[in-house]
Amino acid sequence: MIYGAAAFISIILIASAGLILSQVTTKYQQLSTIIEPLKFNLLSFNSEANQLAAHQQAYLLSNSEESKEYVAYVSKRMADRIQKLAEYVDTLQDKNLKANTESLALEMNKMFAASKALESVGLEERADIIMNSLMPAVLNSSKLTKEMNTYLFEKHLTGFSSLMEELENIQLSAMLGFMLLMLGFYYIVHKTFSFIIAQIKLLDQEIGELAKGNLPEELADPKNELSFISNSVNQLLKNLQGVKEFSISVGKGDFESDISVFDNTGDLGNALASMRQSLKEVSAEDKKRDWANQGLATFLGIIRDHGHNSEELSYQVLANLVKYIGANQGGLFITDGEDTDVRLRLVASYAYNRKKFLEKVLQPGQGLVGQAYLEREHIYLREIPKDYVQITSGLGDATPNSIFIQPLIVNDEVMGVLEMASFHDFEPHVQDFIKKVSESVAAAIGTAQNNHRNREILQQSQILAEQLRAQEEELRQNTEELQATQEEMHRRILELERENMLLNSN
Repeated sequence: MIYGAAAFISIILIASAGLILSQVTTKYQQLSTIIEPLKFNLLSFNSEANQLAAHQQAYLLSNSEESKEYVAYVSKRMADRIQKLAEYVDTLQDKNLKANTESLALEMNKMFAASKALESVGLEERADIIMNSLMPAVLNSSKLTKEMNTYLFEKHLTGFSSLMEELENIQLSAMLGFMLLMLGFYYIVHKTFSFIIAQIKLLDQEIGELAKGNLPEELADPKNELSFISNSVNQLLKNLQGVKEFSISVGKGDFESDISVFDNTGDLGNALASMRQSLKEVSAEDKKRDWANQGLATFLGIIRDHGHNSEELSYQVLANLVKYIGANQGGLFITDGEDTDVRLRLVASYAYNRKKFLEKVLQPGQGLVGQAYLEREHIYLREIPKDYVQITSGLGDATPNSIFIQPLIVNDEVMGVLEMASFHDFEPHVQDFIKKVSESVAAAIGTAQNNHRNREILQQSQILAEQLRAQEEELRQNTEELQATQEEMHRRILELERENMLLNSN
């Protein structure tokens, strides 16, 4: 009877412990599969809202299409976040969280409405919309996400602790019952529940550290029924450690590291992989932009130093451009002659780090260079005829892989043509760079030619003035000689008249 009662009580206690343990497991699984992703999406939404505001401000200042496109991208991400938050909240069946999620969606719609309004107003109205519509919505959404995070911690993690307290109460009841019935049975139950409590406390400490944003050490495998919980916690730790390493790597600008977060699957794994790819693309564009800006500054310096001589300027620009873009050779033609007899004269050629002394004159329409001159448009070829051009290298003669020809145009006048050849393709950003350099070079060549013509006109004017001064001096001398001759004749006439008067008087 006593043992039957003890067995019955034991079964009840064990069943109760199992029920509480099941609730703990369910609570933990809820924490790892719903609460943590929910918190992550809240943080991500808050971050994306701040990014939206920042890029709208950038769009206000620069009117950049890139900022406008990024705003559209972030807006889509925010809408996805709200949808995921709603799904997680529906799973939790929490009215408070649902109401806050709906409020968060309203604030997001206010941000979208403000962003939409910015596209059709002036600069001053944009600033007013940002300050009075967009920023209040961003601040309200930040406040809502903070409140939801606090609520999640207080309700769900506190509930997890209350389950542990209930489990401890069951342990105490079991200990009292077993002490009355059977010391041995008490010992077994006590040891069993003590072990369970110890494991749950370890889990509580582990999860508590995770809730604080820390990454504790992995749990040792207890090799019992709680192993799957420990393994799940350890897997979560491993994935969060990957998130940490991923963040550090991305912060250093390393977008090529082989760091897999959540095996690049699931909401968080896909989101982080997508973020890395987006940041990688943005970084690549920044590098291209910096490369182009540094190059333009370099060539503006070359133009400033050699702008007085069009041929020296042509060589310096060509040689440095071939090196800067990694081409193999290039040529620069300048227009000669009048409108009815225009020719394209090769004034600079460069290949394999050496200046080439070549003479070449083309007529408009002759070859690709002449065609580019007439059409006033660039030409880009990737299939080069074998007999078009030969690039001599240390391995022998080889046909280039691509050719880029750019007319030099300033004030709607073609000043010349730039021809580049390379074993590699000319990437779009390299083509744009060549076009920008060509605009500056065309203006510099035009200025140099005008200065040269002005110097020639000045020299001719000086020569003509000197000739006029010489003629004037010669005329003055002739005039003086003529005047002296006239005076001499006048004197002789007077003498003859006097002699005639003397003869007549005699």
